[in-house]
Amino acid sequence: MPGGAGENDEYMSVDPRLVAQLSADTASLNWQLRRFGENLAVLQHQLAGAPVVSAAAPPMYRPPAPTHPPVPMAPPMASAPRVAPPPAGAPPRTGPPGPGRMPAPARSPLPTPTPWWQREGAVSKVLAAAGGVVTLIGVVMMLVLAAQSGFFGPVPRVVGGAVLSFVLVAAGIRVHARPGGRYGAIALATTGFAGLYFDIMAVSVVYEWIPVPLALAVALVVAGAGVALAAHWDVQALAVALIGAIAILGAVVTDGVTLTLVAFLLVVQLAPFPAQWYRRWRSLSVVRTVPVVLALIAVVVSTGGYPDADAWWALGAAAAVALLGLASAVTLTARDPEDVGSSVACALAAVPILAVGTAFPPLGGAVIALVTAVVLFTVVAFATRIPGALQTVVAGVATVALLEVCLFVGGGSLSAVLLLGNAAVFLELARQVRSRLVLGSGLVFLAAGGLAYAVTVPPEALVESREAIDVLGAGAVAASVALAISAFLAVRGARSLGLVGDDSVGVLYAVAGGAALYGATATAVTIGTSVSPTSTGFVAGHCAATILWMLTATGSIVFGLHTPAHRRTAIGAGLVLAGAALVKLFFFDLATLDGMFRVAAFLVAGLLLLFAAAHFGRRMSTPGDSGSPPGSAA
Repeated sequence: MPGGAGENDEYMSVDPRLVAQLSADTASLNWQLRRFGENLAVLQHQLAGAPVVSAAAPPMYRPPAPTHPPVPMAPPMASAPRVAPPPAGAPPRTGPPGPGRMPAPARSPLPTPTPWWQREGAVSKVLAAAGGVVTLIGVVMMLVLAAQSGFFGPVPRVVGGAVLSFVLVAAGIRVHARPGGRYGAIALATTGFAGLYFDIMAVSVVYEWIPVPLALAVALVVAGAGVALAAHWDVQALAVALIGAIAILGAVVTDGVTLTLVAFLLVVQLAPFPAQWYRRWRSLSVVRTVPVVLALIAVVVSTGGYPDADAWWALGAAAAVALLGLASAVTLTARDPEDVGSSVACALAAVPILAVGTAFPPLGGAVIALVTAVVLFTVVAFATRIPGALQTVVAGVATVALLEVCLFVGGGSLSAVLLLGNAAVFLELARQVRSRLVLGSGLVFLAAGGLAYAVTVPPEALVESREAIDVLGAGAVAASVALAISAFLAVRGARSLGLVGDDSVGVLYAVAGGAALYGATATAVTIGTSVSPTSTGFVAGHCAATILWMLTATGSIVFGLHTPAHRRTAIGAGLVLAGAALVKLFFFDLATLDGMFRVAAFLVAGLLLLFAAAHFGRRMSTPGDSGSPPGSAA
C-alpha cells in the first residue's frame, strides 16, 4: 500500500539514539528541578529562623538505558541527517549534560585569612606588653636615674612611684571586669606590682631609709599579692611577667648583680609557691628559680673568696636556694607526681651550692659538698612519697656533691682512689638493695674514677721506664686494685638487676677483665720500679706482668673445665687472655726485656701453656666430658 510504505519510510527516518538522549536529558532536568525545590525550601526555613533538619540528598537518578526493538537498516539515502559541527568562532554549546552525568558542584572559595591585627587579642597583647615595658622603664628611671641627676626630691620620687603603681593595679582590676579587658588588665597589674617592688627596693638600697630585712618582708607581701591576683584570675602569664620584670630590671635598681639583688630574687622564688600549689602551674617552678640561680652564680664567680665576707653570705644564699628548691619540689610532686618542672627546678636550685665551694679552701669546699651529699642522700633514702623523676634528680645532685668531695680532698692518685672506692661501695650497695638509682650513682663514680685513673696511670708509664719511675707510686697500686674491683662489681650489679642478659654479660666481663689486666700490669711495674727505681725494676715488673697474664689465662681455662655452668665463658676468656699474653710476649717483652727476665718470661709462659694443653686434653677425653666440645656449655 502506498500510504503504508510512506509511513514506514518516515518511521525509519527517526534516529533511536537521539530519542534516548532526549529521554536522559528530560530525566536529568527533572532531578535538577526537584533538587532546586528542596534547596529553596531549606533556604526559606533558614531565613524564617526556624530550625532546619537537613534531609539526606536523594540518590542521583540515572535513567535506564532505553531498549528498542531491532530496527532494520535503512537505505543509505534514508539515514537521519547528522548534526553539523558549529562553525569556527562560534561559542561552545551549553546543552544539558549527557545521560547519567550530573554537573560538578561549584566549590566555595577558600575563606580569606584574617589579618593578624584583626585577630582576637593580637593588637591588645602587643600594645599591653609594650606599654607595660615602657612604663616600668619609666618607673625605674624615676627611682634611680632621676635620683642620680638630682631631679625632684627623694620623697616625691618614692611617693609618686608608689601612687602610680597602686593606680595601675586598681586600673587593672577594673579593666579585667569588663569584656575584652583581659590582656590590658594583665599588663596593668604586672606593671603596678613590679613598680611597687622596685619602689621598695629603692627605699632600702638607693635611699637606705629602711633596713634590707624589713624591705625583704614588705617585698614578700607585694610579690605574694601580685601572684595571688594571678591565681585569682587563673592567669599564669601575670605571675610569669611579674617575675620576669623583677629579674630583668632589678639589677638596675641595685646597681649591678649583688647579694642584695640575690636576696630580693630569693623572695621572688618563695612568693609564688602558694599560688603554684593552688593552681598547679607546673612551669612556674622553673620560672621562679632561674633568676636567683643565675644571679647567685654570678656573685660566686665574682667573689673574692675566703676569707671574704661575701663568700659566707653567698654560702647562706646558696643553701637557702637549694633548700627552698628541694622543699618545693618534694611538696609539689607529692601532690602532682607528673610535675616534671619541679624536679628540673630542684636540680637548678642545687647548682649554686655545688659551685660555692670553690670560694673556700679545699677542706671547706669538701665539707660543704659532703653536707650537701648527706642531706640529699637522706632525702632519697627516707622520703618515700617522692616520684621517680625527683628521686633521680636528687640522687644525681648528691652524686655530684660526693664527687666534689673526692676532688676537693684528693689530688693526683688520691682522687682516683677515692672515686673508685666510692664506685665500689655504691655498686655493691646497688646489688644488695636492688636499686637502679644507686647503681647509676656507682657507674658515675666509676666513669669519673676511670678518667682520674687514666691520668694517674697513663699508658706511657707502662711503656717507658723513665716515665714509670717518675709517675707510678703507691697511689697507682691502690687505684689499680680499686679499678679492678669496681669493674667486676659493675658487671655483677648490672646483671643482678636484670639490665644485661646472659648473652651479653660475657662481653662485659671481658671488658672488666681488660681493665683488671691493665691494673695488674700497672701494679707489677709499680712494685718493680719501687723496689729498684731503674730500668731493671721496670723490666722485672713487665716480666711479672706477663707471667701473671698467662697464669690468669691458665686458671680461667682450668676453671671452665671443672665448672660446666660457666665453661663457655671461662674457657673463651682464658683462650683470649692467653693469646693476648703471647702477643705481649713476642711484640713487647722480646724487645724490652733482657737477660734472665726474658728467659724467665718465655719459660714460665711456655710451661703454663703446656700445662693448660695437657689438662684440657685429659678433661676432654674423660667419658663424662667427651661429648662436650671445647668452648661449649655442658
